[in-house]
Amino acid sequence: QDGAWGVTASVRQQGGGVAGRSPIVWTAVGNPFLLDMPLLVSVRISTMTPPSELERIVAKVVARAERGAVIVSPWISPGEKAAREAVIAAGGRFVQLLPEGMGRYYKPGGRDFDLCAEGRLLQLSPFAPKQAGEGRDSYGKPRFEWLNLAAREMSDLAIGISRAELGKKGI
Repeated sequence: QDGAWGVTASVRQQGGGVAGRSPIVWTAVGNPFLLDMPLLVSVRISTMTPPSELERIVAKVVARAERGAVIVSPWISPGEKAAREAVIAAGGRFVQLLPEGMGRYYKPGGRDFDLCAEGRLLQLSPFAPKQAGEGRDSYGKPRFEWLNLAAREMSDLAIGISRAELGKKGI
């Protein structure tokens, strides 16, 4: 379905899906051509990341975005959200993996709507939308971990640091 602000469509992930499972059907809103760009970079930043390390990671993400890379992340942690804001400020393009499904009449709100209209944002979700009467979801860590894995699997390069990597560094 084409609209003035983007496209709502289903996108089938190629290459066996995440971790060799069967292909995943993603619901998409925004600019699907972002997935065809030469470099997709995933971002994952632990909530435990020290401020100095966070600044270094965000600078790397912005540098990639300024050189034309499309940044991919669920944008969950405060550090990831800071990176998202920096990418937007730098005029970058990005893909957001949503933890909830998109209903038939879903459209991004506010600034995300404008970013889709500019062709700078694609929102993706592999989840079914909630049905009427269902309560608010509390997604939890397994869903967020899966989204981070999905972002990494669809990207050519990964930037960031996980909690496990922080522990290995002694941070």
